[in-house]
Amino acid sequence: SNFWNKKKQVKINKEILITTVGNLNKIKNHLYIIELLEKSKIKYVFNIIGEKLKTQKGYYNNLKRYVNFINSKKRNKINLLGKKNHLQIKKILNRTNIFILGSKTEGLSISLLEAMSMQCFPIISKESNISQIVRNNYNGLIFDLDERSFMKCVSKYLKMTNKNRNIIIKNAQKTVLKLNKLNI
Repeated sequence: SNFWNKKKQVKINKEILITTVGNLNKIKNHLYIIELLEKSKIKYVFNIIGEKLKTQKGYYNNLKRYVNFINSKKRNKINLLGKKNHLQIKKILNRTNIFILGSKTEGLSISLLEAMSMQCFPIISKESNISQIVRNNYNGLIFDLDERSFMKCVSKYLKMTNKNRNIIIKNAQKTVLKLNKLNI
């Protein structure tokens, strides 16, 4: 059906829908990504999908406090959505413009591959060690975990024409199809 294949146009002055998927722990770097998004001046809705871990209670409490603070300013919206099933995640990814992965380290990210197959624009940290999947300016954008590099990626994304954005999205989709053929 066409439901999974609708084009995601980015409207300037409208908020950008950003999603990340992964357990809520320090390695995933949510707090830092929110901080960078706040400094970027874009209007956004940020969906954070992931299970809170018993071993990361302190991190989760800090994250929740920071999210509540950002939401209280009423400029941007952050949704801590908790654990979701596969279909729920797909529904959210279907509306997502940018899939962001700001991890300090990462294995093979199934959530990233799923987002790429769902026509989300990947913006990932170089430190996540998945540069063999995402190639900068080909099927996503890669940033160093610093403010300048992140802002450059956001700016590049915003300045892209929808046509160029869709080329990168299509390349991301092709990458996942190739990996599926290799049974990775």
